[in-house]
Amino acid sequence: MKKTLIATAIAGAMSFSVAAQAAPTVYGNIQVVVDATDDMYAADNGSTIGFKGEEALNNGLTAIYKAEFEFDAGTNKGAPKGTGQKDGLEISDQNYLGVKGSFGTVRVGAFDTVSNDFVHDMVYAAEFADYVSSSFTAGENQQVQYTGEFGALTVGASVQLNEGTEAVEDKQQVMQLGAKFAVAEGIVASAAFDSEDGVGVGAQFSADALTLGGKFETSDAYKSVISASADFNYGMGNVYAVVDMSEEDKSGADSETNYMFGATYSLGSNMYTYVELGDGDTAESTAVGAVLSF
Repeated sequence: MKKTLIATAIAGAMSFSVAAQAAPTVYGNIQVVVDATDDMYAADNGSTIGFKGEEALNNGLTAIYKAEFEFDAGTNKGAPKGTGQKDGLEISDQNYLGVKGSFGTVRVGAFDTVSNDFVHDMVYAAEFADYVSSSFTAGENQQVQYTGEFGALTVGASVQLNEGTEAVEDKQQVMQLGAKFAVAEGIVASAAFDSEDGVGVGAQFSADALTLGGKFETSDAYKSVISASADFNYGMGNVYAVVDMSEEDKSGADSETNYMFGATYSLGSNMYTYVELGDGDTAESTAVGAVLSF
């Protein structure tokens, strides 16, 4: 009898514990593109699926987590070796575990860097090709990162842990500092420092449906990188243009200029299509694609 009562109590406690936990959000997107630059072909353009959520902790803290994976839309599981295609969900895109509270947010894992969020993202991101160069180490890097908001000021600091960076291979830690400030309504200015790749500043101006963005970077990798963009929301999507100029990298390569024009069109609340045309010294693209989010 006692065993039955104990088992019932344990089962009830477990049920309460499970019920108290918030279920993770399952999300993702399917991205396909037809590249007509040279030989026309269809391809995946960065499809992902992920899980994210929050859990209430003690002392007013909240645990946050995310696990995101890439996959090739339209590719069979178990892609042939040597094709360069992803095999199922084997490639992790972003993943982290963190804690947030009144002090800000601390995360550990692989996700966008401080310099990427504060400076690089000031310029409109192309859907298909990468027309915006950067002196910073971009992408989802392994790191410990802190971000905090104090009124109009947002600050960030991180230490990168990924083995792929030159500084880590030399037993040096790559550190980043960043700040973003809302100067006035619709105007944001930012700056970032990377101990391996240099410094950068950015700005963005928004008025009604128009957004203008720009950034300037200088480092050992590039003497300078200047990028600017403009995008206009016409109600059913955006039309946009991007120009990017980089002056001579450390290997002595020539200066490069690339530019791109594009437009998106909404097919519904969670799906849109786009057309992009780009040209320049290193980037050339004629592409039509579609994105479905869920």
